[in-house]
Amino acid sequence: MFQRSVDTVCVRKDCISADKAPVGCLASLPECCLERAIQRNPALAMRLQELGLRPGTSVKLGQKVAGGGRIVTIGTARYAIDRDTLRQLDVQL
Repeated sequence: MFQRSVDTVCVRKDCISADKAPVGCLASLPECCLERAIQRNPALAMRLQELGLRPGTSVKLGQKVAGGGRIVTIGTARYAIDRDTLRQLDVQL
């Protein structure tokens, strides 16, 4: 029987899930940012790192798009990231 793993919670008190961050805010990705993504889906975590979503990176969390996703800006690149992926990323405002 398939059993879903329990999500880990960031141990830092100042982190929030990227899907809950205010629109237009500038956030940084702390060292713990990809831990939940790696635990749930290592291939997804690798793809996010390829896109530039790495610990220490500053991102701008932009407008919401259909389905609960967000536009995320890293430097001059903009990506639309779905809600489920945003829930797995912790950001520090």
